[in-house]
Amino acid sequence: MSTIELASPSREVPATPTVSVDFYAVTEAVDLDAPIIAEDGTQDAIDQSTQVQSPLPPLGNKRRALIAMATALLVVGSAIGAVLMATRPSDEVTHDVSVGASANNLGVCYDTFEASIPGKLDEHFRRIKERFVGVRTFTLAGKARNPIDVAAENNLSIYAGVWVKGNLDGLADMQAALDGARRHPQAIKAIMVGNEELQDQTNTEDQLIAKVRQMKQMLKAGGVTNVKVGSVQTDGSWLWARKLAAECDVVGVNIYPFFGGSPVSISNPIQDLAYRYNNITDRYGKGKVVLTETGWPTGGQPFNGHVPGIPMAKKYLNDVIQWVKQGNGGDMPTYFMFHDNVNKNPSFEKAFGVAWANAYWKFQFNTTTGVTGDEA
Repeated sequence: MSTIELASPSREVPATPTVSVDFYAVTEAVDLDAPIIAEDGTQDAIDQSTQVQSPLPPLGNKRRALIAMATALLVVGSAIGAVLMATRPSDEVTHDVSVGASANNLGVCYDTFEASIPGKLDEHFRRIKERFVGVRTFTLAGKARNPIDVAAENNLSIYAGVWVKGNLDGLADMQAALDGARRHPQAIKAIMVGNEELQDQTNTEDQLIAKVRQMKQMLKAGGVTNVKVGSVQTDGSWLWARKLAAECDVVGVNIYPFFGGSPVSISNPIQDLAYRYNNITDRYGKGKVVLTETGWPTGGQPFNGHVPGIPMAKKYLNDVIQWVKQGNGGDMPTYFMFHDNVNKNPSFEKAFGVAWANAYWKFQFNTTTGVTGDEA
């Protein structure tokens, strides 16, 4: 999820896009069968002072109208009032849940906004291990511990994030990724450079290519040769970002039916997810693409007909689990997200967690069999 404003280092997980686009209409205007064109050149980092930057795609009239409409709806929703977010009592009984070892089982996205507190990362990763096989982080540096180390200690696989949005050089995260890769290469699914910059228009495609190459060069210079490097962008961005995809070992795609523009995104969100995901795998291949974010909020204000709440959140998670069990989503797709961040706005942004802000599960589920009961 993304925001136009540059996030602070302690709040690296951005807000969800507030533009609802009819993906089905967009794909009709895009040649999905066009070949992927690899960029010639070395794997060395690009000198951005001399590299010719390709312009970002301009906003069309339809997209501008959608932005205006979405903004107006958010203003109205805010005027009505924010929904208070509930948290589970501290004496809740936790339930250990066995999770299978299939590579197609789910991981979960982890917002490290509390990871500077000593012990929090360890506590949260132990809880994550109860129900998921891995994690995806958005940053690595500046925490009490390197998340790669903590993931490895808990036998969790990790998509390790490097934050490069806007003017950030990402060097601290890159160094943390290299350090973690030297110690635990087997724990890393891939190092993911960037998150939704193309949609947010904070970075050009060429700038992201330079960062991907820089990360690869650092790994090679550090003697790490068996760790993949990729990038995470929205499905809409990957429809045209072929040069970036050609540079990546892994194409991470974020897809949210909750922000979709088609009727089926409301009536049957999993169908919307499957359609949009298949469009990306048709373009880049199933072996290269992984679903890096999807989710449904348990509370907050509605968005363009999409209604948050526990019932739909449970249904959508269960549908995603079953969809992944059928072999979809790539190598360890990651669900958004582990626990609520009550500091985010608008109100639905606070509630995408499958756990409350205090890290207690909101309801019973198992990433092998699905949602199994009422609230935990």
